[in-house]
Amino acid sequence: MLASHIEGLKDKIEIVDREVAVSQEEKNQLTVRQAAVVYLMERETALTHSEREQYGAFLSREFFTKDDFGNLAGFYENTWDRLSEDGKAQMSYRVWEGVRQEQYQFSELPEAVREKEGQRLYQALKNEAALAGQLERIPQTDRHDFVTAWQSGKHEEAYQVLDRPAFAGNVAVTPQKQVSTAAVGHDLTEGVAIRKTEKTETQTEEKSRATGTADVLSIDIQLADANTQSVAPPRLSEPKQVAKAIQTPGNQ
Repeated sequence: MLASHIEGLKDKIEIVDREVAVSQEEKNQLTVRQAAVVYLMERETALTHSEREQYGAFLSREFFTKDDFGNLAGFYENTWDRLSEDGKAQMSYRVWEGVRQEQYQFSELPEAVREKEGQRLYQALKNEAALAGQLERIPQTDRHDFVTAWQSGKHEEAYQVLDRPAFAGNVAVTPQKQVSTAAVGHDLTEGVAIRKTEKTETQTEEKSRATGTADVLSIDIQLADANTQSVAPPRLSEPKQVAKAIQTPGNQ
């Protein structure tokens, strides 16, 4: 009976050890996500401090829902134009991810959001010879219907076209860009770093210049450990925890 009791205690200790290890890993990942959000906030030098905080709150979301519509409307009306192209791509990703998660249809978004995102997409689609990435997968008929409606000033009709599944399935789908620990300028949990692939960044910039349009895709965070071995990139999820950690009032 004593031996059995001891074995039971050993099993419980192992379980506790595993739970502690998982908890520490979650803390490490949260620290990395927080650093990534802060880094992306600080890059938006054209924004005021409060505007960067609101932008950071948006970045803490994996995708938007209808509950975000009020804050999104004000941000797109007053702040969006002063975002960098990378910042606009971040917002586009979360707007379209909300569509993919069936939180809303594109045509249901606030007018300011629909207009800015519609114009951005129009600029990327109007020159078929310069299409890049997954935008090429959108059927030619769907692209034509949207571009024609937008050019004719029939924006409501264009928004209805954007409700078609082909757009949600191919617009701002996959975060692309990588960032570096040096650029972030923050000490992360020991053994964890964020790195930047300069070649990828240069190619992306050259591609944007060649097409005359910005990449509609968003930014991704790729991690490496102390030995520079790649590990799976974390998603910028857990919005309440991250938003609280960066102390962004009124924009949860």
